[in-house]
This record gives sequence, structure tokens and C-alpha cells, in this order.
Amino acid sequence: IDNAIKYMKEVVKAIPRNSDYKLYLAEIIYVYKSDKVDESIKLIKDVISKDPQNYNGWEYLSNLYINENLLEESYQSRKEANKHFADDPRQLYAFAKIAYRLNYKDEAIKALNHLLKMDSSYTLSGANLLSEITDKDVDEILGDKIHKKFYEVEFNNDSGIMYVIGNFEGHPIRFLIDTGATHSVINKNFIEKTGLSIDPYAPL
Repeated sequence: IDNAIKYMKEVVKAIPRNSDYKLYLAEIIYVYKSDKVDESIKLIKDVISKDPQNYNGWEYLSNLYINENLLEESYQSRKEANKHFADDPRQLYAFAKIAYRLNYKDEAIKALNHLLKMDSSYTLSGANLLSEITDKDVDEILGDKIHKKFYEVEFNNDSGIMYVIGNFEGHPIRFLIDTGATHSVINKNFIEKTGLSIDPYAPL
């Protein structure tokens, strides 16, 4: 670990403008050198001071504070991040959670109401948290936004690999269930069969 940290410090020194390297170094130090939390915080703050639009930097900082039970600091970092990500549902939800945890209910409610004006994957989570804060029924909060339906699907297990059978425009396809995957991929033969138009260099 010491060698890895030493190596990453050299990389950061050689390529100081690469924020990803700094964040990775901060993460390694935090995970393996618990007595050097301040060093990790300094690295992360350096990243976001030079690039306030670096979402990962704000996320790392807030979560580090939470892990250290520095809730007020986490709240303040999220509040500052709101200035740069005012319309980001993920940021709004995270801010509302920490604000509510500190009993800043009005701020949490304001953030959640703003979140619910958008159509995002955080709509239901936001409504559930707002329901918990205000004691209002989730259906009442969502109103016309109740459009997401949930279906029961049959999972298949092939030697430990979980998947479901589905179809795309009439073409049968197996969807692999992997919640820890860092990438989404589609079989080349399936693309050719269905006539999908995909940029090979663009994220799916």
C-alpha cells in the first residue's frame, strides 16, 4: 500500500491537472491510512476548488465526512455543491437526506420539491423521503407523476449467472443482471440482427 501511495503521489505530481488521479489517491489514503484523513480531504478540496463542476469530487468529500460522522461538514459540502448542480436529481436527493438527518426539514423539503418537478430515476425515492418528512401519502405527493409500473419478472440462474428473458422489438434477448457492472454492453450479432444504430465510441 505504501508503494502504491508513493507511486500515485508521483503520478499526481507529474500530471497535476488530472483530477481523477488526485481523487483516486485521496481514496487510497483514506481507505488504508486512517490516520491521514486530513490529507484525503485536502486532496479532494484541491480538486473541487480548481474544478467546481467535478461532481465526483463533491460526492467523495460529502461521503468521507459522513463516514467520519462529520454530518454538519457533509451538509455544508452538499449545500455548496447545490450551487453547481442545482438541477441534478441525485445531488438534490443526497442533500435532502443529510439535511433531514440534521433536522433541517425546511431545506430538505425545498430540495425534494424541486427534485419532484423533474422526471428522473430519483422521483420515487424523493417522494418516499418527502412522505417520511411531511407525513403525506406518497400517492398524494406524486399526483400525476404516478406513471411508473413495476412488474414481476422471472429470474433464471445459469451456473450462478442471473438473467431475465426479454425482447427488443420482437427479437428475444437475455438480459444479464449485474448490479456491480461498470459498463453496459450489447452483443455485436444482436446489433446487426436488429439493425440498431450505435456509435462504438459512445457510452450506452
